[in-house]
Amino acid sequence: MKPGTDIATKTCEFRRELDRLDAEVAHLRQSAQHSPGGGDLAEAVEELSATVEELHVAEEQLRAQNESLLEAQSALEAQRRRYQDLFDFAAEGLLVTDMFGTIRETNRAAAALLGVSSKHLVGKPLSVFIAEPDRLGFYGLLRWLQRTDRILRWELEVQPRSGEALPVELGIAAMQESSTRGEARPILRWSVRDVRERKATERARRLYETMIAASHDLMSFVDRNYVYRAVNERYTEVFGLAREEIVGRTVADVLGTEVFEGMVRPKIDECLSGRSVHYEHWLEPPGSPPRCFDVRYDPYFATDGRVEGLLVDARDVTERKRLAEDAARRQAELAHAGRLATIGELASSVTHELKQPLTAIGAYARACSRLQASGDSEKLAQALAEIDEQARRAVRITERLRRFGRREPVRREPVDLNRGVEEVLGLVRHDLERHQVTVRCEPNETLPPVPADKLQVQQVLVNLIRNAVDAMEADEPQQRLIVIRTTPEDDGCVEISVSDTGAGLPEEDPERLMESFFTTKPDGTGLGLSISRGIIEAHGGRLWATRNARRGATFHFTLPTQPEDQEPGAPAQSRRRDRGAAPVD
Repeated sequence: MKPGTDIATKTCEFRRELDRLDAEVAHLRQSAQHSPGGGDLAEAVEELSATVEELHVAEEQLRAQNESLLEAQSALEAQRRRYQDLFDFAAEGLLVTDMFGTIRETNRAAAALLGVSSKHLVGKPLSVFIAEPDRLGFYGLLRWLQRTDRILRWELEVQPRSGEALPVELGIAAMQESSTRGEARPILRWSVRDVRERKATERARRLYETMIAASHDLMSFVDRNYVYRAVNERYTEVFGLAREEIVGRTVADVLGTEVFEGMVRPKIDECLSGRSVHYEHWLEPPGSPPRCFDVRYDPYFATDGRVEGLLVDARDVTERKRLAEDAARRQAELAHAGRLATIGELASSVTHELKQPLTAIGAYARACSRLQASGDSEKLAQALAEIDEQARRAVRITERLRRFGRREPVRREPVDLNRGVEEVLGLVRHDLERHQVTVRCEPNETLPPVPADKLQVQQVLVNLIRNAVDAMEADEPQQRLIVIRTTPEDDGCVEISVSDTGAGLPEEDPERLMESFFTTKPDGTGLGLSISRGIIEAHGGRLWATRNARRGATFHFTLPTQPEDQEPGAPAQSRRRDRGAAPVD
């Protein structure tokens, strides 16, 4: 029976006894009134009645006390239930054991962690759930807890009923608990926290820190005040400074005010506005020659969306720049050799083209002799003017050839490709006439200029036109047609195509045409298309070939209308989208 119920029962019994006494007092009072000599009896009855009245007062006080006690017991029971709910539904595993580690109470989280129901855990030693490698240390821990009242944190592995051992963090406190008889007895309260996720995070962090430390990139974190907050080992090595000589100092302190204000600060400010920044920059670290760094800034966002600073990744690309410069130099030398070879192949055409103005000059010179003898000064002046015009024509022919064959450093300047096509056709005009080839130009008048080395692009056009002429050698003269188109594209490029009506591309592996030393001509070197592809890719474009719908082939190349963010001579991916064959009529 519950304490509250027992009190209520006893109170009811006491009330019934008082009611019985009230009835007896009333009966005695009535008897005293009818009894002869009842004075003494009446006096005794009144004394008894007063006593009963006092009992009524005491009963009322007892009832009030009982109600207060019941309220206190209800509050205590509610508090006990709340504690039990908090205990049972706590996210952490909670256990109560005696001082020897025998489980007396456990909550649901602890039962789930150990893989055993709460009722089956009671009475079992906690040590059976400790992983074997940690068990000896656990026994030592129990002995130590018997001699102290300190709260202790301990990490070990527990072994659930099934599955693998789990890393946990134990929180242990030794305390005294009152028994039902009011006696104090020592107990241990345990909290058990699953730390698998924390351990995994720690391992990932250590791995990440190891990766950053081993990286050859210079990595750092800079706050909104341009102050270094973290740097990796490589950063300290390159600048020859200890970590504490960088962290806490400003970027201007480390890189110098001139570099910071002139180059770095505007880039950092752009990044602090929320945008990633990518650029290349030459620096001269203390005690080292100038080095080129490929630098990337990424904003670091706080949980509320504010930019707290930036992550810096700088890669030393000095060697890559040097290799690219060497490759560009070799490419330019190869291109120059290709132009010289082309000049040799065009020699007969140029000789024939020069023959006309030179023959005319000779004829006019002989006429001048006759006119001078006859004294006809007017006709003499006309003949001299014709000599001058033919000489200028010869100079233009040789100048075109000289410009085409000269060795110059690579220069990227805005180039009008339509004008460039016209100049190339002037260079190969006699060769086209000699082979009876018709050329149809379809320029796009809205074509934007492209940043390119004009001489190298013209070299590619000369090579493609002469290849087209050779491809139509077996055709009837009236069928020999070259179509040159210039087209602006939607992806920031312009496309130039040269199509012919010749034999077309090889059936097997047409891409081999672009390989060095591969040729289909008996006297070819196999370098023309390879050099051309190298030139176009160095400009950030692409060179490829397609079969025409009827006959012949079309060679296309693209050039970007905006400069590529890379060093000259470095291979680049064209921004042109992949397309299929473009049939040419």
